[in-house]
Amino acid sequence: MKGVTHNGYGSTSIALGYSYGPTFGLAGLIVMLGLVNWSHGRKIKQLKARLGQTPQALGQEVKMIGQCVIGVGNRVKHLEKQIRTPPSLFEQLLMHSAQTPDTAPVAKKPERSAAEPVVDKLASQRSQSRAEQALAQWMSDARHTA
Repeated sequence: MKGVTHNGYGSTSIALGYSYGPTFGLAGLIVMLGLVNWSHGRKIKQLKARLGQTPQALGQEVKMIGQCVIGVGNRVKHLEKQIRTPPSLFEQLLMHSAQTPDTAPVAKKPERSAAEPVVDKLASQRSQSRAEQALAQWMSDARHTA
């Protein structure tokens, strides 16, 4: 009989012709899929943990930005208040002495015609810092050259 073997112990076994190669191959693939699934599970857990921390971090950033905006608004309010208040007599003297050096001779200014608007130079310079004046000068120069 073909396919029937005798093993010497009085029993017979049927040899079906299968080898262990495909079985080990399938077992190896199953183990590999298990490892891949395990590693992806770990990555998913890490991403979930990081995603859980993201709203807290974003909330803190929004809070900090809001506080900065409030601070900038308070600073602008303070500067506007300073601009609206006229300079004291002492401040006017300081600004006037800073504009005209003591060693240079003082020249008379030409009188303005009635058609020209009279602008108080001290008040206009009081409302702008040196940096703002330099920026305004640069912008007017850039407009003329462009």
